[in-house]
Amino acid sequence: MSRDIEKRPLEDGGYWLITFPTSPGSDYSFRAYVYEDGEASISAARAGAKDDEYFWGVTFESPDFDSTEEIGQYLVDFVLRLLTHDTRVVQSIGLINVGFECEYSDDDGWHSVGGCAALRFSNFVFPEIDGKEKEYRASAVKPS
Repeated sequence: MSRDIEKRPLEDGGYWLITFPTSPGSDYSFRAYVYEDGEASISAARAGAKDDEYFWGVTFESPDFDSTEEIGQYLVDFVLRLLTHDTRVVQSIGLINVGFECEYSDDDGWHSVGGCAALRFSNFVFPEIDGKEKEYRASAVKPS
């Protein structure tokens, strides 16, 4: 399973951007950010979307873990769970927020791995959808 790793500079420190492979026909791909301070995040980017589009993501911050090594191990386990299972991201539009929830599927059904939301009437760019909810899908990545 190949991936691209690129180091990018930030004003207050750099980070590594890791982009993961996708299965053909997937609506989105996953990418991880690992910051020089040891914190990390993973997000999904819709196929063909602009870089500034707000979509699903979760952050792993130092106060939630005992060490940066624990963050790293959790990130690896998290990414493997997402890449080796079918996933879906559900976008919902509420009165105040636009939310995104990510789930993976196994023999027991669908399981949430977390969500995020932002104010609907803000400067964020959201995917335009018909209605109040839309489901995006990505198939498990098959080892090459």
